[in-house]
Amino acid sequence: MILLLRIFSGVNGLRLSDLSSIAIKMRGFTRLLVLSWCIQ
Repeated sequence: MILLLRIFSGVNGLRLSDLSSIAIKMRGFTRLLVLSWCIQ
Protein backbone atom coordinates (compact mmCIF):
# COMPACT_ATOMS: atom_id res chain seq x y z
CA MET A 1 0.00 0.00 0.00
CA ILE A 2 2.74 2.45 0.98
CA LEU A 3 4.76 1.35 -2.04
CA LEU A 4 1.78 2.06 -4.30
CA LEU A 5 1.42 5.52 -2.79
CA ARG A 6 5.13 6.18 -3.33
CA ILE A 7 4.93 5.13 -6.98
CA PHE A 8 1.74 7.17 -7.41
CA SER A 9 3.35 10.27 -5.88
CA GLY A 10 6.45 9.77 -8.01
CA VAL A 11 4.40 9.58 -11.20
CA ASN A 12 2.11 12.51 -10.50
CA GLY A 13 4.52 14.61 -8.41
CA LEU A 14 1.99 14.87 -5.62
CA ARG A 15 2.79 16.80 -2.47
CA LEU A 16 2.86 15.18 0.96
CA SER A 17 -0.38 16.93 1.95
CA ASP A 18 -2.14 15.37 -1.04
CA LEU A 19 -0.90 11.94 0.03
CA SER A 20 -2.11 12.44 3.60
CA SER A 21 -5.54 13.57 2.37
CA ILE A 22 -5.71 10.47 0.15
CA ALA A 23 -4.79 8.32 3.16
CA ILE A 24 -7.54 9.97 5.23
CA LYS A 25 -10.07 9.33 2.44
CA MET A 26 -8.95 5.69 2.23
CA ARG A 27 -9.39 5.35 6.00
CA GLY A 28 -12.89 6.76 5.82
CA PHE A 29 -13.71 4.44 2.93
CA THR A 30 -12.48 1.35 4.79
CA ARG A 31 -14.49 2.43 7.84
CA LEU A 32 -17.61 2.68 5.67
CA LEU A 33 -16.89 -0.77 4.23
CA VAL A 34 -16.48 -2.28 7.70
CA LEU A 35 -19.65 -0.57 8.94
CA SER A 36 -21.73 -1.77 5.99
CA TRP A 37 -20.28 -5.27 6.42
CA CYS A 38 -21.17 -5.28 10.13
CA ILE A 39 -24.72 -4.10 9.42
CA GLN A 40 -25.38 -6.94 6.98
